[in-house]
Amino acid sequence: MKGKIVVYISLIVVILSLIPRLLYFDSTEIIGTIHSLRQLDVATIARNILIDPSTFFSPTLDRGEGLSSTLPMTVGLEFQLMPLIVAALYSIFGIHTSFGSILSILFYLGSCLFIYKIAERYLGMLGIITTMAIFCFSSQYIVYSKTFMPESEVIFFLLFSFCLFQKFLDDPKRSKLVLFIFILTLSMLVKLTNAYMLPVYMYLLYKNRKQFSRKSFWMIFTSGVFSLIITLFYYYIINARADTPYVSGILSNLILKNFGQKFVDVDYWDLFFKYLVIYFSPLGILLAIIGSKKMFSSNQEFLVWFICVFIFEFVSGYAILSNHIYYFLPTVPIGALLIGAGFQAIIDKIKKFTKSRIAISSITIIVLVFLVLQLLFLYQHYGFTGNKEYARLQRQDGEELNKYFTKTKSSLPIKIGLLRWEEYPVLYYSEQLGWMFTYEEDPVVLERYIQELVGNDCKYLYISSRDLTTTAAKYLISKYEVVELESIKGRLLEIN
Repeated sequence: MKGKIVVYISLIVVILSLIPRLLYFDSTEIIGTIHSLRQLDVATIARNILIDPSTFFSPTLDRGEGLSSTLPMTVGLEFQLMPLIVAALYSIFGIHTSFGSILSILFYLGSCLFIYKIAERYLGMLGIITTMAIFCFSSQYIVYSKTFMPESEVIFFLLFSFCLFQKFLDDPKRSKLVLFIFILTLSMLVKLTNAYMLPVYMYLLYKNRKQFSRKSFWMIFTSGVFSLIITLFYYYIINARADTPYVSGILSNLILKNFGQKFVDVDYWDLFFKYLVIYFSPLGILLAIIGSKKMFSSNQEFLVWFICVFIFEFVSGYAILSNHIYYFLPTVPIGALLIGAGFQAIIDKIKKFTKSRIAISSITIIVLVFLVLQLLFLYQHYGFTGNKEYARLQRQDGEELNKYFTKTKSSLPIKIGLLRWEEYPVLYYSEQLGWMFTYEEDPVVLERYIQELVGNDCKYLYISSRDLTTTAAKYLISKYEVVELESIKGRLLEIN
């Protein structure tokens, strides 16, 4: 009976967690207000796969990384499973960016099943419910489990592979090992950083070594190594062929560079603890500290998991985390489990002092409700970084530009420049090629930008409505011809 109650309560928690994810669901707003650059890159890759399926093997963007980039630009990114699925949906239902967000939510729902299975294995009734509440309502996980980004997919495959390995250890059949290796490989392909879970699997294998012969033990170990080799080979090939090798660039320039200085980087540690509060709330952090004592002593695989996540966040460093808060998402599964264990430990202590079910139930409900409300407040405060109204205006201008170019130009796509990186949504919805650059007001620098654009056969420059009163816009409008286009709020200048 208790088992069914836990299932029903967990299901209610998951259903309730869909409310902040689906409330006022608008893909234009989601793309325009939450890390637009990353979302639009994924959306562009999906659209280009629809147009040319061969780009699945060489992800292609319609924007340049710099004014020296050739367009369209191939990039060295992770295995593009999410864009492939979305492109398949595009081919059936037409291009709707909402498919990206919907797919993320579906991956989130799958992750809920797997985190429940893990919690059920290690925790009691209250620990499971608390784990589900934290996992489902962690403020930034609400945000990034509905974006057109692979972050939700990454957590899905991470938890899926963990559950599969546990099932294999329970019943070591070759078919289960093959399935685990396949999902593990896919997990690392969709995000190389998921490789930080390999030490966890190694520890679990070592912990259960007595049930395997020496030959079987090394076969399993070798299978995991083979999975990693396949993954690294894919990343090597994809980056070697790319115009912009993102993965290797991040590794060399941001993670490995000045590695030793990260130990004394005050900005990093300040950001690290700030993110902990944003993701889990102050009360959640306290419960996690309490839960870690219980979990680490009785199930040391969670200690290994925790250490691996901590090392990953550490090597990411300030340069990455300050601009990519979603790189902290790997803390959500392990954090939720530790918080669940912590609250369960506290209630177990309280039960030694009182047998009153009413008192215990009241404390449980009050704490859980307070936790969720804290997380929802943090979500509301830190969830969105852009202006929703302006996001819709950017889409409108982009679509109007697309209509204009389709009507007046015989050869598409054409190349356009944009005054700011923040105007990337306009480029995406225009379905053209282009470059964005850092906003600049110095006429000498602006002219250098323009000449580089012209040298790249760029015909137009778009200035957004919010920049029309700036010094840069006034200078450019006075020097170049404005295309008469009343349907857009910004200005389109003919520069070539």
